[in-house]
Amino acid sequence: FGYNDNFNHSTWLTFMKNRLEVAKRLLARDGAIFIQIDHHQLAYLVALMDGKELFGIENKVQLISIKTASPAGFKTVNPGPIDVTEYLLFYTKNKKFFNFKKAYVPVDYDDNYKYVITNPDDNPDNWMLEHIRDTVYRLNDIEIGNNWHISNRNAKNKWGKYWKIIRNQLISAYALDNNKNVVSIRDPHKPTKELKELMNKSINDRDKIFVYSKTNLDENDENNNRQGYVINGGALSFYSNKVKKIDGSITPTELLTDFWKDLSWDGIAKEGGVKLKNGKKPEKLLKRIIEITTEKNDIVLDYHLGSGTTAAVAHKMERQYIGIEQLDYEKNDSTIRLQYVIGKQIKKDGEWIDTIDCDKSGISKAVNWQGGGDFIYCELKKYNQTFIEQIEEAKDSKELLTIWEEMKEHSFINYNIDIKKQDEQIEEFKKLTLKQQKEILLQILNKNQLYVNLSSIDDEDFKISDEDKKLTKEFYQLKEENKDSQMDTGL
Repeated sequence: FGYNDNFNHSTWLTFMKNRLEVAKRLLARDGAIFIQIDHHQLAYLVALMDGKELFGIENKVQLISIKTASPAGFKTVNPGPIDVTEYLLFYTKNKKFFNFKKAYVPVDYDDNYKYVITNPDDNPDNWMLEHIRDTVYRLNDIEIGNNWHISNRNAKNKWGKYWKIIRNQLISAYALDNNKNVVSIRDPHKPTKELKELMNKSINDRDKIFVYSKTNLDENDENNNRQGYVINGGALSFYSNKVKKIDGSITPTELLTDFWKDLSWDGIAKEGGVKLKNGKKPEKLLKRIIEITTEKNDIVLDYHLGSGTTAAVAHKMERQYIGIEQLDYEKNDSTIRLQYVIGKQIKKDGEWIDTIDCDKSGISKAVNWQGGGDFIYCELKKYNQTFIEQIEEAKDSKELLTIWEEMKEHSFINYNIDIKKQDEQIEEFKKLTLKQQKEILLQILNKNQLYVNLSSIDDEDFKISDEDKKLTKEFYQLKEENKDSQMDTGL
């Protein structure tokens, strides 16, 4: 059956609890689980997850808010704010074993970093060094680009009201290119005795740069080789601490928080070459989750796989993956998407070349995806499901009558159906519309026998191949029966 957003609370919680219990059993000792949900069922799910029989409140990591939509174009159905937010529940199997990773997200230029050191090659390794006005300038007092002074009145007159935008863009670009010399001035943490004494001196004596104890440095400045500089009682913070390489681009960043507003849901309709009306997620969201919780070759499981976003991203990021889905998405199926991810070799002038034609959407550019790899997938062995599909695809009554003859011989029919009586009424059946005829045949079939049960694996009627028998037994980890021991015990 299809996932139903209109389940009542108790039915929905039972649906989730059954799956979450299995999910926890499948998780590695140091594993984690993420569940995306909107506000309608959030409180119920949190209570379920916090329970001792599932993950427990002690293993809750975070409730993450995600901006999934823009208010533009929405029609106001209910009074109050428009829904643009969903939530990610993040739990571990056991916090003691989970490896937490720092993560960073791109941000805009921070205009607190408005100073630049103009003599960076001079090493201030003594206490009272050069005068501040000889070493640090405001960014908007510096020539940027082709000797273009940032506050040049001619440029301001030329660009008019757009000048401020251009100026800010220039400052942002300059700060990024010169991030090792661009600084902000902020209050120091735990000022030393010497710093306190200096701060109480005259303005002229305070107006210096000096170095203070490494034990008092901000731990977030771990990658900066020039920590510990103080001006006028305020610590220098270098812009280089904020600058990192993300998805191949150098950008200012900040630490990842519990509010993810930078992942756009716009324009993902064609990602992966598949379309899904509801529930499709951007590849960047899965990339972030996989990055902060796994290493290469780890296993990622998604048991509501949908259009296959999780599997596609895991494949591109060199993770192993397992996906489970019970619905048929036809042209938008996850298996088709993964074939696009893997791609196919290209011919040029009649010759095969090394380039692979593969999916270039989503995170492909960020991870330099060039195609390749493989996957295998299994399907439940169909039984009555085969007849259902034939009935749904039938074009006329003649075709349906042929299917009915097959059903009488080879399908599981509901116990309360009298086949002889059905045949006696066949002329009445022929008078019905094609739609009505299909509905009757579908009602006759036993829906509990859509697929072949494991207990029937050796039944000749099902014609199960040796290969499928072997695969099924390996899947369920069933051992071959020992015939010798059976004989010895008289079984």
